[in-house]
Amino acid sequence: MLNAQQNAVVFRANAKVNLFLHVKNKDEKGYHLLNTVFQPLDLSDRIIIREGRSGIKITSDKPIPLDKSNSVYKAIQKICERTSLKFECLNYEIHIEKNIPIASGLGGSAVDAAPVIRFINERFKLGLSEDELDEIGATVGADVPQAMYSCTTYAERYGDKIKEKYHLPKRYVSLYIPTGYMAEYPSKTATLYNMIDEIKKEYGENLDKALMAKLCLMKKALKSGDWKRIGELAHNDFEFVAFKLYPILHKVKEVYKKSGAECALLAGSGGTVFGVYKTPQDSVYASNRIEELVGKGNGLIILTETL
Repeated sequence: MLNAQQNAVVFRANAKVNLFLHVKNKDEKGYHLLNTVFQPLDLSDRIIIREGRSGIKITSDKPIPLDKSNSVYKAIQKICERTSLKFECLNYEIHIEKNIPIASGLGGSAVDAAPVIRFINERFKLGLSEDELDEIGATVGADVPQAMYSCTTYAERYGDKIKEKYHLPKRYVSLYIPTGYMAEYPSKTATLYNMIDEIKKEYGENLDKALMAKLCLMKKALKSGDWKRIGELAHNDFEFVAFKLYPILHKVKEVYKKSGAECALLAGSGGTVFGVYKTPQDSVYASNRIEELVGKGNGLIILTETL
C-alpha cells in the first residue's frame, strides 16, 4: 500500500519482465506449460479503493474493460467464491490509474488484481495463506501470482505456480514499447504460441534439453545475484517468433547490448524489449541510442528500475 488519502487506500500494481521464458508442450487441457523467471519493476499502475454505496464500481483513466472481464472484478469474485465473503455485500469504488502499457508483455491488466486480493484478505481478516492467495490469483490470470511479490520469482505450470523467490541487486531498466505490435492478428498470444510450436518442431527435443540445462545455470546465477551472468543466460522463446515478424525488435535488443546492458531481452510475449543497467546514467544513454534507432514518436521509451 502506498498511503491513505481522503478515505481511500492506494496500492501499486507493478509491471514485470521475464528474465527467462521457456514454452514447453501443451498439457491435457491444451495449455502450454512454462518455465519462467519474473522480475518486477518500479513502473506500476495505481489502484485507488474507496468505500462505495452500491456494489463494485470500477473506473479508469484509460479505455480498458470495466465490466466483469476486468481482472480486479474477477479477483473479488474469486476470493468470495473461495471464502464465506458475500460478493453482493461488498461496496467499493475502485479506480485504476494505468501507467503500464497494455498488451506489451509487462503484465498488462493482470497485475492490477494482485493488490486487490491482498486488500480484501487483510480488510476482512480472512486469514488466507500466501499459497492460498497465489491459488486465487492463478484463477484470475497466469501473471497474477508473481505480482503478489516485490522480488524476483521462478514459476512453473502456466507461469502461475511460484516455486522459488530471489532477491537481486537493484538495477536500472530501459523499456522500448513498439506501436501496433501484433495488431494485425486477432489473437496475439494464441498466434504466437502456434508459431512457436511450428518452429520448435524443427529443433526437436534437443532444444528443450538445452534450455532446461540453461535454466539450472540461471537459478544458480539468481541465487548469487550475478546480473552479468543472468544476462548471459537470459532467454525467451517468444523471440524466435517476434524477431522474425518484427526485425526492428531484434535491432533494439542489439543496441541495448552494445550500450552496455547486463541483460537485454523481449518481455513476455512482446512486444516490449528491455535493457538492464548498473547505473541510471547508463540506462538514459541506452534509451537515447534506441530513440536514434527507431526515430522519435515510433513507440514509447520508459525508464524504470527493478524492485
